[in-house]
Amino acid sequence: MAWGLVLTDSSYAPLGEILNASDRQIGLMLNGVDTLGFSVRLDNPLADPLLSTNCYVKAYRNSVLQFYGPVISAQEAADSNGARISVNAAGAAWILSKRLAGKNATGTVFGSATDRAAIVSSLIATTNIDGETGIQTNAANRSGSALTYTAGPYRPIMDILTELASTFDGFDWRFMPIENYSGGVVTGQKISQLNAYPASGGGPGVLGTTIGVDQDNAVFEWGNNTRGNIVAYNRSVSRDTQANKVYHNVSEGPDAPGYPTFSASDPASISAYRLLEALVETDIHDTALRNSLLNAHIAVRKNPRQIIDFTPANGNLVNLPQYGVDYSVGDRVRARAQYNTSVRFDAMMRVWSVTFTIDENGTEQATLKLAQE
Repeated sequence: MAWGLVLTDSSYAPLGEILNASDRQIGLMLNGVDTLGFSVRLDNPLADPLLSTNCYVKAYRNSVLQFYGPVISAQEAADSNGARISVNAAGAAWILSKRLAGKNATGTVFGSATDRAAIVSSLIATTNIDGETGIQTNAANRSGSALTYTAGPYRPIMDILTELASTFDGFDWRFMPIENYSGGVVTGQKISQLNAYPASGGGPGVLGTTIGVDQDNAVFEWGNNTRGNIVAYNRSVSRDTQANKVYHNVSEGPDAPGYPTFSASDPASISAYRLLEALVETDIHDTALRNSLLNAHIAVRKNPRQIIDFTPANGNLVNLPQYGVDYSVGDRVRARAQYNTSVRFDAMMRVWSVTFTIDENGTEQATLKLAQE
């Protein structure tokens, strides 16, 4: 796969292609800030603009824009072998860690129940008035979960996004790069779009409903009598968030008049793991929504969570799923491993991140992080 890096100034006008870069690594994340790192010799024509850090990097894979964000650090080092600059860039989401919401004594108050993703979209729109971030929001952004909320006082918007999204009734999010240069001119001041939709918890989805779809034909396997398109994997199993009986109270408190405490449980999980309880905290009153919320928690939390990191085989194997064609970040793929006659795992799992490492010859190696949901 052909990768190319382009450097722009702070107005997004291109300064040139970054040639002869080494140590290239690009990380594309679900619910996280994308990353990019590389190094160049000190005599590279773009060394000084890179060291200023007042610039942006675009990364293309087979001419498709995959990353667009600011340079956030650069380190110049020299020894007997020569001199180089090591560069780190972050996706546009990083900018929101440098923007504050609720810049007054009481913060920005959402006094009536407001969708979690809509709160974040509103805060981005407000901070864009203060000064352009380069980020736009998708009009379809929603979480399906509403609450009253106070943003701030003086709190980074990225912290707020993470807080609102990370609960079990939160939402998934990705900042998708936007091409804003065409025909020799900068065509706009937006370099990224926030997409935020209800956490899928698995199952088919489309843009506007969830991030990612089930990719039944994207199959990764390791071991005997398999496709053998995984060369290495690491698997961890955690019970940190496990619960097999969950409760919900409305904001007025337990067993408030007209709003009894609701609960949901999974008898099979209780039998296997014994009783594990948790309280779900979100400001909803509708009976159907409360039941749906609890059932969603049980579906996701009744079993320990599996996380798998694996390295697909290199090359264009006939049976090797291709990123951007057969799967993407947020999709669910099948992962399977067999050791001798023992099947270690075999399930549909969510792609939480894909990290590409590109060597000196331009050969890419992908590493995937999967989680069972």
